[in-house]
Amino acid sequence: MYPGFCGVRALGHAPRPSWTGDEVGLYVRRDRHVTARSGSDPWSQRGLGGLAGELGPGCVRTFCQMDARLHQIVLDRIEADDSLGDEAGYFVLAACDGDEALARALGGAADAGAVPPTPPAVVDPPPVYLESITVEGFRGIGPSVRLGLEPGPGLTVIAGRNGSGKSSFAEGLELCLTGSNRRWSDRSKTWQQAWRNLHQEHPVALTAELCVEGVADAVSVERRWEEGADLDDCVVRVRGIPGVDSLDGIGWTGPLVAYRPFLSYNELGDMFEGRPTAFFDAMAGILGIEDLAALAERLRQSRLERDRALREVTDRVPDLRKALDGVDDERARACARALASPTWDLAGLESTLDGVAEEGRPESGRTLLAALAQIDVQPVEVTPAQLTAAADAVAACVATDAGRARRLVALLSAALHEHEIGGDQACPVCASGRLDGDWARATSDQIELLRREAETADQAEREAGRLIEAVRRSMGPVPSVLSRAQAVGVDATAAREAWASWLAVEHDADARALAAHVEETLPRLVAGLATVRASATAELDRREDLWRPVARDLRVWLADARAAAAGARTLPGLKKAENWARAVTDSVRRERFAPIADAATRHWEQLRQTSSVEITGVALRGRSTQRRVDIDVAVDGSASGALGVMSQGELCALSLCLFLPRATLDESPFHFVVVDDPVQSMDPAKVDGLARVLDDVARTRQVVVFTHDDRLRQAIRRLGIEARVIEVTRGDRSAVSVTPMLDPVDARLDDARAASRDAGLPPEITARVVPGLCRQAIEAACASAVRRRRLSRGDSHASVEDHLAAVVGLYQWVALALFDADDKQRQGQVLARLNNGRATFGERAADTFKACNAGAHQPHQGALQRLVDDASRLARALAEP
Repeated sequence: MYPGFCGVRALGHAPRPSWTGDEVGLYVRRDRHVTARSGSDPWSQRGLGGLAGELGPGCVRTFCQMDARLHQIVLDRIEADDSLGDEAGYFVLAACDGDEALARALGGAADAGAVPPTPPAVVDPPPVYLESITVEGFRGIGPSVRLGLEPGPGLTVIAGRNGSGKSSFAEGLELCLTGSNRRWSDRSKTWQQAWRNLHQEHPVALTAELCVEGVADAVSVERRWEEGADLDDCVVRVRGIPGVDSLDGIGWTGPLVAYRPFLSYNELGDMFEGRPTAFFDAMAGILGIEDLAALAERLRQSRLERDRALREVTDRVPDLRKALDGVDDERARACARALASPTWDLAGLESTLDGVAEEGRPESGRTLLAALAQIDVQPVEVTPAQLTAAADAVAACVATDAGRARRLVALLSAALHEHEIGGDQACPVCASGRLDGDWARATSDQIELLRREAETADQAEREAGRLIEAVRRSMGPVPSVLSRAQAVGVDATAAREAWASWLAVEHDADARALAAHVEETLPRLVAGLATVRASATAELDRREDLWRPVARDLRVWLADARAAAAGARTLPGLKKAENWARAVTDSVRRERFAPIADAATRHWEQLRQTSSVEITGVALRGRSTQRRVDIDVAVDGSASGALGVMSQGELCALSLCLFLPRATLDESPFHFVVVDDPVQSMDPAKVDGLARVLDDVARTRQVVVFTHDDRLRQAIRRLGIEARVIEVTRGDRSAVSVTPMLDPVDARLDDARAASRDAGLPPEITARVVPGLCRQAIEAACASAVRRRRLSRGDSHASVEDHLAAVVGLYQWVALALFDADDKQRQGQVLARLNNGRATFGERAADTFKACNAGAHQPHQGALQRLVDDASRLARALAEP
């Protein structure tokens, strides 16, 4: 495997079949630091401890800022994908750990041992239903008014004409829970300034009472404004949850954005009017794959940084080469050669900048100039005056006795030498004397005497010779650099000629002649060389002035180029990791969005009724600035885009179809949805479809619909859909009243009354239908009582609904309502309890109960209208939790 990355199996810890990202995931950095994520599983702890002992203390660390489930997806897909490669896999895993970890993996972090912060554990907030909305001094509502709701699955319709104040409840709830309102957020300040009621500007308060699973008492969220306060300047209070005083503390801030359970009137009509990216973000935000998208984006940004760095240094090369061309310097030419190659010779460039490349290259211009700038004649330690004095000393000896003695010594030594060779003989000089033994002894004594007298003359000659030799030693050959000086712009002609004159001295010149030569030629040579040195130094300075700024720029570029080149080496693996992460993100997005798209398509099939537009696909596509939601449709079999062929009413219906699946995902803690006026622009057939869609959703969610259009109420009644209807009316000075008009109990009782009075029905049919409807009314009342009681004590919503769905028979329903238990013993106590509580349930409560229970199997023999009245009283009494 790649030396910087290995899985658990490569470390000798084979994962179990049930291994998940919450338990353990390991990878080894290239710097040999092991990074680990461990949970509470003992096996994980043992594995990590073993690794710590194997690799040394401090090596094992917690990691991964990514959601554990998404991280497990990444691990599983890396394990299954042989084409990814170890390097790219290493980068992917490092990117899961955050920006710092990826930088370390790419070799770009200074501190390879830094430990990224461990994100706090995410706790999913519990499910919640609406119990009530209270509004005071806000929008169309003046005095405080409370809208009570049934917490639990079911459909509630809030009806009222335009201007009745009903939408103020919907807008107030949204503002209370989110701090903003989509109806105003994208509009002018005029909309935002009209939020206080005209008839009651103070006090202003919004309160939402909520039934939160696991919390016995009702939880309330209140926003209150002081007199004159701006819309954003309010006090928020959360009550009912110990230790929690804010929406953040409950954990609703994120879910309110991701699963937003509110759909306002203007959103319904404008969902497709805004930026495609905003619509995409709204839909993609619910999928919970932000960490995957962030992983791909983190890899992309790292790649872009390296691409930009490489491109930036590449773009600077032409300017650097142009600047180098303007510098007549061997270093500049060497640097230009280093930059000429597409791969750049960075080592050679650095050597040139450091001066290393010039060593051993005497022919380089700068080396030649440096030699010329230091050239000089070898110091002459003898002056012309010294030479002249020596010559004078020698001449003086010639004219003295010492000089005569020296000459005699020479003459007598020659004669003595002749005697030694030729023996006794006549004097060869005078021919009258005789050279014999006596003469030789006397002559030897005389020579010794004369030599002592000639020592002074010898000493003078020796000194003169020494001085002559010293001058000649300083006369070195003409340096070769002078002959090459012209190549670097230095005129050394005079210096060369002066040097040649300096050397042009007779071989046997005595001290006096040499003194004259030195006096005549040496000053000219010294002056010529000084001129050469000055010219070379000036040329060096000129070149250095040109070179220095270029060299400074080159050093800066070199540091950037080295970093860019190092980053470029990781680009292939980084690009591969990025593409892989994007492919995984797109794949998981498709998988998680598929149920939402399917639900939207199902809702549309119910809503479209007679419409010829069929939805053939809903998909999230694109990325970055090109992300969008594509809705493919077919019109009479011909494919098209939704926006091009759908009417405004169809677009509104489509908006609802897309909103409902998003707001009702299982991951959302909000088990309620609030829709403001969805009937707009819909033809009658679609209103029937809307009622059916709302009924389907209401089977598992609390659906609250505000409408001014009576067609929805009519469709609900006509289709026999169970719903509560509350009417909102507005009186003088914004006094709003809330009146329950119809709930499941009333609806069944109204139907029973209507059936009992319908003369067109055969009596035997009526006698069976009316008791059955009364029984349904009693069952609905019992369900309401049980739901309220159990939710208020903290039972989970799912357990309550599962229990209610399993109830069979009227005895079991009433036993639950009366005793909060439905076992056989309690069912056997139902009639006794009804008889004993006649004051509460009615004089004929037990008989009414038996008649309703038997009515489904046999016709009722008594008065049907009285049965309906008795059933109404019994149902109302049972409905109280």
